[in-house]
Amino acid sequence: MTETETAPVCPTVDTCVYVYAVVADDHPATVRADSGAYLVGRGPVRAVCSAIDSALLTTLADAESEETLVRLARRHDVVVRQLAEAGATLPVRLGTLCADAERLERALTHASDELTAQLTAVRGCGEWSVRVLAEPGPDASARADVTGTDYLLGRRRAKERRARQRRNAADAIRELHEALSVYARRNAASSSLTGERLFSGVYLVPQAYSGDVEERCAAAAARLAKCGARLVVTGPLPPYSFADVQLEVRA
Repeated sequence: MTETETAPVCPTVDTCVYVYAVVADDHPATVRADSGAYLVGRGPVRAVCSAIDSALLTTLADAESEETLVRLARRHDVVVRQLAEAGATLPVRLGTLCADAERLERALTHASDELTAQLTAVRGCGEWSVRVLAEPGPDASARADVTGTDYLLGRRRAKERRARQRRNAADAIRELHEALSVYARRNAASSSLTGERLFSGVYLVPQAYSGDVEERCAAAAARLAKCGARLVVTGPLPPYSFADVQLEVRA
């Protein structure tokens, strides 16, 4: 880990500025040395950036550049995670580019009040992602010795069982969401009783409550497993879902 260096301009005419995140001026801003990251900005907020081939301005949307995009996304996530571990960080949308550092600095100055407010909102918090997926049930028709009558009865019983499980899963999901919402400063969630995905939610949780979130999720996972559902929890993450960085930085 090494402290990022202040770079007032983009290094060469063949490169442009790639923006990873926005941080406060007192952020330690430590990232891996091989990321090539540097800081842009002299006010209350700064952008963590690196130099990138300017040709990507026209190839990021090209289907043939998928491998490049995957590498870029991985590097983006690594840098943002390292920054978030060190202090309040606003991740910027993947692929945000700017022709030069001066233009980016003007954008930061223009949006500094809004960005400062967002940094205050996420300070000391991590994002938790929660998904509930329906597990496939046994298929009675797969047995070779099943008669027509048994098959129909089996289908009806399976349908009744799934309906009962879905009701129980809905109760468990509602209780989990209510419990996590108590800990969260902000949250966003959606649910459905059809299809594979029964629920998805994101929660901005202060670090002090991370252990409580883990305990609640562990209990809910055991309960949902009995309902034919699987709980997938990821966190704490940088606040990807709670950052809305609007920088008019296009060339």
